[in-house]
Amino acid sequence: MVLILPEAQPEAYCPDGATASGLLASIRTALAAECEEDVSRVSIRILGSYVIIEGLVPDDDSVTRIRTIAEDIAGAGYVRLRLFRQ
Repeated sequence: MVLILPEAQPEAYCPDGATASGLLASIRTALAAECEEDVSRVSIRILGSYVIIEGLVPDDDSVTRIRTIAEDIAGAGYVRLRLFRQ
């Protein structure tokens, strides 16, 4: 059995015709630039038509900030969070 990761599929759906790798890079860069908290414990991937953000954050404000930044880039409704407070 061969597992093909969604990130490796160039035809994976991304809003506004963006490529999967470009979308991930944009979100990672925006989070690093705009979040005051350490986001090194947060991972971002694409699964189907959704951006999945997983990891540990310090507080609820961080969750809101990460969601807002990701939805501004990927589009509302295309972001799913699996974030837990430390």
